[in-house]
Amino acid sequence: MEAGALESHFQSKGKILWALLDRLEHQFIHQMVERVALAGPSAKDKIIAFLDERLLAGRGYANDVLLLAQISIEFRKSDNDVGERIARLNRHILRTVEGVVEQGKMRGQFRTDLATPELAAAVIAVHDGAILIWSPDDTELDGKRFIRTMQSTLVRGIEEQIKPMRERPAGIAPGQHP
Repeated sequence: MEAGALESHFQSKGKILWALLDRLEHQFIHQMVERVALAGPSAKDKIIAFLDERLLAGRGYANDVLLLAQISIEFRKSDNDVGERIARLNRHILRTVEGVVEQGKMRGQFRTDLATPELAAAVIAVHDGAILIWSPDDTELDGKRFIRTMQSTLVRGIEEQIKPMRERPAGIAPGQHP
């Protein structure tokens, strides 16, 4: 379709963008929230469902995922309807993951030495970073192994408590024993 015909069908570039956001919100956000809600019973199962849903979407709709990322980057700080909608969608994703992290903390499944908002943001950041470096056509990465590796690494980091570092005596370098 020619750009002019597309714009005349939607009457403005803003309406085209809004229609794209409608589709992307349904395609990714709503499906992710539903899949997380249905997963279980553990918080770990829900985190894996979050990662699976978004990575599967990225694999099946790589261009759409990249489009959503580009729109988010471009408009997230904008003081207009699109910026407000992007912020709302990002908050919705963050709140969903925060709820799972809190559930995991309360059940003793997830570590409690880190704040929930930062831990949830780390889960989202690891996922989003993975989407940006991996594409389904990448011949150097086996997609299934990459997803399994990322999930395993992330979930183990959430589950395991890091032992606090003991202070080293003065004059002792890292790796040296007193």
